[in-house]
Amino acid sequence: MCGHVSPAEEVGRHERSRMTRPSDVAAVPPTRKRRGRPSKSNSAETRANLIESARKLFAENGYDRAAVSEVCRGAEIVPSAFYHYFPDKESLYEAVFDASITKVWDVLQDSIRDKSTAREALAAFVNAADRAGETLPHFPEFLTALPLEASRNPRFRRLVDHRTELQRRSFERIAEIGTRNAEFPDDLDTDELAEHLRFTVMGWLLERNLSSHGSARTDVDGLLRLLRLTT
Repeated sequence: MCGHVSPAEEVGRHERSRMTRPSDVAAVPPTRKRRGRPSKSNSAETRANLIESARKLFAENGYDRAAVSEVCRGAEIVPSAFYHYFPDKESLYEAVFDASITKVWDVLQDSIRDKSTAREALAAFVNAADRAGETLPHFPEFLTALPLEASRNPRFRRLVDHRTELQRRSFERIAEIGTRNAEFPDDLDTDELAEHLRFTVMGWLLERNLSSHGSARTDVDGLLRLLRLTT
C-alpha cells in the first residue's frame, strides 16, 4: 500500500530522530582542560603563571607547606607538566625570588636615584616600600620570609646574600649623599654608616609591617627624627 510504513522502517526512523535531537547535543557540557606541555608561544606565559601562583603560596604558607600540585592548580596546568618548566621545587623558589627581588628593588632604587639629600632619599625609599606593599601583592611577604626559609634550606642562603648586596648598594648611595651634605656625624666612614642605616631602616620597615598597629603610629617622619634628619 502507498502510505504503509513497515515496522523495520519505523524503528530506523525513530533511532535517527533520537540520535540528532538538539537537546541531547546541548546536554553535554564543554570540558575545560588544564594545560599540559605548551607550545613555544605560551611557554613563557605559563612559566610566569607558575611563578605568580608559587609566590602567593610561599608567602601565605611557607616553602614547606606549599605543594607543587597547588602551585600547578593556581597556574591552571596539570602537575605532570610542572617539570617542563622547573627541575624541582627549590628551582621554582629561586625563580620566584629572582622575579620578586628584581621587581621590588627596581622600584626602591628608582625612588632614590635623583634625590639630593639623605633625608629626601630615605623618605622616598620608605614611601616606595609602602607603595610596593600595596601594589605588588605577596612580594613583600615572600621576601620578608626569605631569611627564615634560608635557615632551613642551605641552598637558599645565596639568595639572602644577594638581597643583602642590593640593600647595601641603596644605603651606600644614601650614606654618600648624607656625608656630602654633612647630614650625618663625621666620625663614621661611608661603609659603616651605610650598614647602620640598612639595619635601622630595614628593621624598622619589617617590624612596622608586622605590627598590628600598622603605619598609623610610626610614619616616616618618626624614623627621620630618630636618625636626626629633621628639617
